Amino acid sequence: MRKIILYIQLSTLLIFCSYAYLFNESKYLKSTIWLYDTGYRMEHSDHLQFNSTSFFEIKSDTIYHQDKPVAKIINVSKVWGTMKIKSLGNSEIGYYTDFDYDW
Repeated sequence: MRKIILYIQLSTLLIFCSYAYLFNESKYLKSTIWLYDTGYRMEHSDHLQFNSTSFFEIKSDTIYHQDKPVAKIINVSKVWGTMKIKSLGNSEIGYYTDFDYDW
């Protein structure tokens, strides 16, 4: 019985931590302007911004352009101020950098 309770507690903690991480990542993605660096460029845009007034939107790990899914977010690093994306059309990889990142 103790093992079951421990398992439930650990599972709950893991789910909570995962949710908190994803929430913070989403908040970070929406808090800045992302400047194009190399590779795949979203709709010929030199920058991405994910707020209520932009043409781009994030749902889970997918980037939408005018309600059409166009790319997946592969990796986000707040430490390095980078975002790696992958095109849904041709699987091309692209990199964007955080405009507010202090080099």
